[in-house]
Amino acid sequence: PATNAPLRLTFGTRVFNFTTEFAGEVFQIDGENLSQSIDGGDATPLVSTNDLRVIAPFDKLKVLSALDLESQVITPNGDGMHDELQLSYTLHGVAAAGVEAGVYDLAGRLVRRLVSEPRIEGRYIETWNGQIQGRQVPPGTYLVRVTVETDLGTFEKTRTIAIAY
Repeated sequence: PATNAPLRLTFGTRVFNFTTEFAGEVFQIDGENLSQSIDGGDATPLVSTNDLRVIAPFDKLKVLSALDLESQVITPNGDGMHDELQLSYTLHGVAAAGVEAGVYDLAGRLVRRLVSEPRIEGRYIETWNGQIQGRQVPPGTYLVRVTVETDLGTFEKTRTIAIAY
């Protein structure tokens, strides 16, 4: 028998844009009914929201977030353990932002450029094998920096890594 019982669905996700509209459909697993699309609207006065769109305020959603390193120490010696730098970062709310990612020595000199190109919102992974023109860089402490140029300004994050042999 059909019931008209309210259904509350709560989920979490990563939002890459300042306005995101969600789409979906529901169906009964053991029933013969076809799926029904989820439509925005005032389904019940018990719930204060009635839209499928999430709008994030600019000051709450960072353009550059989640700059993570797989390991803070890389040992590019060919043993299969931490042989390369792997960094990941997330861009939010950008259509074509200029992204620069690089490895720098402690004096601020560029050691290796990892990327220099326009990017759209999303999650990105950059890798580096610890070499320049086929030669391993000297062991030591280095800086990894990601810079994003947008109409809203420049956004930058820096992390430190160590190279050991």
